Amino acid sequence: MILNGKHVPAALILLSFCLLAPSSLSAAQDLEAGIQEIAQQLSTAMGSGKVKKLAVVEFPDLNGYQSALGQFIAEELITQLSVGTNAGQYDVVERRQLARVLQEQELTESSLFDAQSISKIGKILGIEAIVTGSVADLGTDVKINARVISIETAKIFAAASTKIPKTDTVLQLMRQNAGLANPQRGVTVASVQRSGVFFENNLVRVDVTAFSLSKDKKTAALSLTFQNATQEDIYLALDRCGATLIDNAGTVVPVEHDGEVYVTGLQCVTPSHVELYKDEQQKFARFGPAVKTPVIFTFKTEGDVVFAGNVFSFSTEVVDLIEKKPRRFTIGLSGIELLN
Repeated sequence: MILNGKHVPAALILLSFCLLAPSSLSAAQDLEAGIQEIAQQLSTAMGSGKVKKLAVVEFPDLNGYQSALGQFIAEELITQLSVGTNAGQYDVVERRQLARVLQEQELTESSLFDAQSISKIGKILGIEAIVTGSVADLGTDVKINARVISIETAKIFAAASTKIPKTDTVLQLMRQNAGLANPQRGVTVASVQRSGVFFENNLVRVDVTAFSLSKDKKTAALSLTFQNATQEDIYLALDRCGATLIDNAGTVVPVEHDGEVYVTGLQCVTPSHVELYKDEQQKFARFGPAVKTPVIFTFKTEGDVVFAGNVFSFSTEVVDLIEKKPRRFTIGLSGIELLN
């Protein structure tokens, strides 16, 4: 090929074009926008009327480990495929229902890639497809890949992907390890459910999106979605790490264990005087207007104590920083059920 009077190999021209051409992979502004984009891409790829009923499983990382980020993506994807522009287009099976069937059939999520098992699960649940995927750490960004597997053929017939910036919230969710996505014997297994339990005041609405209990009943994880109910930014933190989980058997467990606070999405502030908060302002998480932000609390029992109940109550003391002046309020949630 002749370029500017000089002969240039065609392969070099092609390579240069590939390096200079913009990437076809879209980049979303934040986690919520990224999940919305994934849902829209999947809906378009699946086509109108081809799939009516489906299930969504968690998104592990490339090493097969499940994080709170993978759980959150699955939960939000269920919502996005069920409401909004997709309202009425899909009948999405609740993840707790899928988890229950897998447990009854003595299967794990890895079985969903086996043709015989996926056909069996599909017949039990009456679904036509399963949505799964993965998350990959790209440094400053995180790539989300989603795939739709046909129950009939056990093959991928639709896919979607996007990149999201690795914000503090995303990073914290990635660090919240939930164990192996395909658990083997001896690895903690969670029973997850969605719930209609919520708290709301003039600042924030808090919804329960998932609740899990380890197999040995010594660790419980509560996933909440905080949504700013105002038209301005609000700044929140935990007051003295005050958060407690109580079951209906009388077990009371704080979120702080062995000097560690197991919370993702919020930090603790401890001063008792207004002036002292000036040095801790950076610990307050910013919640934009109407933006939904995941916050996860993990509770660990001590010694021989276990969670013996199946209905739980949660409370936490929160500080809202308005014009550098703190205001305290309590978030209380009750009737959180654990379905086995």
